[in-house]
Amino acid sequence: MTLLLEHWRLLKQPLLYLSLFFKRHRSEYYRRLDRVRTGGDWEGWLDYLLDGVGTIADDAGVLEETTGKRRDRSYAYSDYLARLREGTELDER
Repeated sequence: MTLLLEHWRLLKQPLLYLSLFFKRHRSEYYRRLDRVRTGGDWEGWLDYLLDGVGTIADDAGVLEETTGKRRDRSYAYSDYLARLREGTELDER
């Protein structure tokens, strides 16, 4: 979802990785979407979506300085980057 918002230029960068929540709760995701399709249950979908936003927001961590410099420093959110790698060939577990 955040990738679409970026594509439509509604976000400059992703803020929450909701796809991880959807991946963790895949069967619920499809069940809720089907209820919207067959019965117009938008309230149920929004409840699920907001639960995902809250869950992922609670998992948010702290930026870490990565260059060791005093000027022109770069920062990374290593926990977020690790979440993006989950379930991919870049996952180092």
